[in-house]
Amino acid sequence: MTTETDSKIPPPAPSPRAKTLADVLAVVERSTAALSPTRLRDLRSAVIRVADLLGNVPGRIALDLPTISPRLAAISPVAAGMTAKRFANIRSDFLAAVKASGLMPIGPWPPRANVR
Repeated sequence: MTTETDSKIPPPAPSPRAKTLADVLAVVERSTAALSPTRLRDLRSAVIRVADLLGNVPGRIALDLPTISPRLAAISPVAAGMTAKRFANIRSDFLAAVKASGLMPIGPWPPRANVR
C-alpha cells in the first residue's frame, strides 16, 4: 500500500558507470584542438598499449590508477618485448592521457609515502 508521500519520493539515482580506459580514449579523441596530431597519436597508443600489457581491452579495464600501477610495475619490459626506455615512455604517455582526459585527478606519480 502506498501513501501520497511515498509516491512523491523520487527513485534513487542510478549509480554512475565506472570509468574505463575506453573512456580515456574517447575523451582524448574529442580534445583534438588542444593536442597536436602526433601527441594525440602517442597518447592513444599508450592507452591501448597499457591495456594490452594488462591483458585486456580498454573498455574492460577500470580507470583505477592505484590498481593499474602495481600491475604495470610487475611487468618486465624485456619480457614484453620492449626496452626499459620504451616502457617508461608508455607509462608516462598513459598518465598524460589520463590527465588530459580530466576523468581522474593526477598528482605526483607514483604516489609518495607521507614523510614526517
